[in-house]
Amino acid sequence: MVLHQKSLTLITIITILITTTSIANIARAQNSSSCKLTCGSGKSAKSVQYPFGFSEGCVIPLNCSDKNEIKLGEFTVQNVTRSSIFVHLPAQCNRRYQSIAPLFGPNFGPSWDNSLLFQNCTSPPPGCQIPAEFVQKRFNLSSCDSITCMSQAPNGSDIMRFEDLKWTRCNYLFGSFAVQSGRDSLLSLEFETLQLGWWVHTGLCECHLNATYTTVKLGEGKPPGCRCSCNAGFHGDGFKRGSGCQTVSQPEYHSKDDNEGFWFHVSMVLGFILGFWAVCGTLVLKNSWRYAYFNIFDNMKEKVALKIALKVARWQGRL
Repeated sequence: MVLHQKSLTLITIITILITTTSIANIARAQNSSSCKLTCGSGKSAKSVQYPFGFSEGCVIPLNCSDKNEIKLGEFTVQNVTRSSIFVHLPAQCNRRYQSIAPLFGPNFGPSWDNSLLFQNCTSPPPGCQIPAEFVQKRFNLSSCDSITCMSQAPNGSDIMRFEDLKWTRCNYLFGSFAVQSGRDSLLSLEFETLQLGWWVHTGLCECHLNATYTTVKLGEGKPPGCRCSCNAGFHGDGFKRGSGCQTVSQPEYHSKDDNEGFWFHVSMVLGFILGFWAVCGTLVLKNSWRYAYFNIFDNMKEKVALKIALKVARWQGRL
């Protein structure tokens, strides 16, 4: 009787531990599924990977337009890579530099790999000078002053600050050009493109086993950010909180529904709990079944102990 009571207590404790762990897993799955990874629907839908998404639950939220275009503020996102966000910054005369303030976010900002083009500078920064006639002919724009190029040293930071634009003493931002590296490792000069570096805070930067940890310097005494990227031969977002890294030969799983993973975890946990208590609950409620169940194990234990004792005795006899 005492043995049966101890066994029931052990079963209850195990069930509580399993339920608690399952609830934690469900909460984690719910947090990950709260970030919408797809912009639009149908053939024109566009997807991004963790830590990006299109809802408030995402670490780095992006916008999705009615035309299924990825946006960052009013700027169109051309590409999102494992280290950068490339946005379209069209050439425009007499555009106030304050207009790109939305591109300076808590987890992203223009990198020093860009060269910015300014107008109407009271004290032009050292760099190049582009004649106004060339700008008017090349871009079919009028009322443009001569353009001044600016590409400063990062000064210990990988990311620009909005204050760095003020120090140029220029009133207008005409455009920019960035250097992109293609899959074949060739470099291309992309005009009317602004490259943003992105990062996550170190508390969220748990890299997958097959990923590389990269530090992003933010300057002015700020703690550095970080990124995870899968190693060669693997693909994925590189984060434990995301999809991690899978070998290239394995097909990547894409969920058709953002809540599918959450409901899969819920159904799995509920199925286990129902199945577990369908067996153990009957033993708790019906005494005759419980006694028969434990008697089977008691008899089995005695038979096993007897066989072990006989084996040991025979072995000692041979010695």
